Order: sequence, then C-alpha cells, then structure tokens
Amino acid sequence: MLQQFHLYGRNGPLVYALAALDIALWDIAGKVAGLPLCRLLGASPAATLDAYASLLRYGEPRLVGEAAARAAAQGYTAVKLHEIDVPQVAAARHALGAGMRLMLDVNCPWTVQHSIDMARRLGDYGLDWLEEPVFPPEDHAGLARVRREGGIRISAGENAAGLHDFHSLFQSGAVDNAQPSVTKLGGITEVLKIAALAEAHSVRLVPHCAYFGPGYLASLHLNAALAPDVPFERIFVDLEASPYHELITAPGGKARIPDGPGLGRDPDAEVMRRFRLGEPTVLRA
Repeated sequence: MLQQFHLYGRNGPLVYALAALDIALWDIAGKVAGLPLCRLLGASPAATLDAYASLLRYGEPRLVGEAAARAAAQGYTAVKLHEIDVPQVAAARHALGAGMRLMLDVNCPWTVQHSIDMARRLGDYGLDWLEEPVFPPEDHAGLARVRREGGIRISAGENAAGLHDFHSLFQSGAVDNAQPSVTKLGGITEVLKIAALAEAHSVRLVPHCAYFGPGYLASLHLNAALAPDVPFERIFVDLEASPYHELITAPGGKARIPDGPGLGRDPDAEVMRRFRLGEPTVLRA
C-alpha cells in the first residue's frame, strides 16, 4: 500500500493512516499468538518502564518552572521541554536542580546558524539532548553541522519519511539519538527496520511518543522490546477520560507495559461512545 499510494507523499496523513493499519495487524498477530506485542517481538521486559514527562509549551518561564516542579513531585526523574528560548530552559533547570535530566524539543523552528548559536547558549543548562532544531527537518547536512559545532547531543526522526530518510540521517552523522514515531512512519514494521539500522550505525534508539491512543500502546511495547533502558516519553497532561484508562498514566514516573495479547487492551467502547460527535448543536440568539 505504501508503494501504491506513494504519489500522494511519503509522509503526512496518508502514511499515518497506513501506520494505523500496520499497528492493527500487529495487534491481531499478538492476539492470534496469545502474546503481548513486546513478547511477540522476542522481549521479556520488566513490568514497567521509566517514563519522562514531556511538557507542553508554556512560553512563560514561571509556568515552565512550575510544570517542571510538578513533574518532579510526581516521581518523574527526567523532563522534556518544548520551549524555544533560553529563559524558559533556565527556569526549568532552576526548578529541577542540577541532578535531574532535562531535554529540549523545539520542533524545527530555526536556521542552521541560529540552531548552532542557540545550542551554544543552552550549553550551561546540562541538556541531555536538543531535539529537531533545524527547519526543514530533512536538512540532514545542516543538522549534522549543528551536532558538530553546537556542542550538544542532537535527537531527530519524528518527522522522517521512513527507513531511507533515517539512513540519510545516519550517513550524514546528524544525530546522536534516533527518534522514530510509530504512528507517523508507517507503523511497527517500519520502526523495526529503523531500529536495526540504528544499531548498525551505533546510533541510540529513543522511540518518540506524543500520543494517548493505540500509538501510545504500540510505542510502549516497542520501547520495552527495542530500547528497555531508554525512558519512555509521556505527554505531561491529565486527560478527562481515556479508552485505555490507567494504561496511559505513569504513576511515580513509571509506565506500565500491558500484559494482554497484542497491544494489551482493546479500547473501552463506552468511553468512545460518550465522547463521539453527536447531533449538531443549534445556537439561538
């Protein structure tokens, strides 16, 4: 299907839809085998993974510091920011202290030279990595310059267009951490290929997860099977409800790996029914 539809693009909503199909097929395979996905992939993981709190973008340094402090108080031992300036990073570091891990994802806002300048300005804050600083994200040569000249470890891959895009990232020497995103790359099948390629290039695999649906469960299993020593990304928000209930929480900074067959649990149809779109609302003056 990826080949049949390639004229519509190698990234974006079409590939996301095909990723959903791929994840569903792996879920079925696990159910047929009677195994959780991580065990189907050959792993015997622990019951939980260390999770890191992936914060929203707050903009205001005071709010960033408060959110980082809340994450630490809830048991997380690592925090990732989505800010784009130094004062916010400084506020988080002040709130967390020197000993706690801190990462920064800026979501592709800068030129190569500006990325280098910012990496150097951020050097005093002990970041584990700087994630996707360069626009466009396919400028792998430019990203490699930032890695060489900025003095900070670089992570990328959420916006890559499949296996061969990752091959270019690795060949360019652009990343320290490869971050495949299962729902954006074509699914579990593609991530397994990328994981093998990352190992062959001695690049650390750090699966990306910014989801709460089936992609969250698939990411949990992949993290457990392919990178069990790497903390799992959990967006730091509390949902009103979830069709997966407690499986999308990380109490004490620990994400529980589902032990049911396939993805581990089917979505709660009652929750889906409660939140589905109903009849159009008529507004009256």
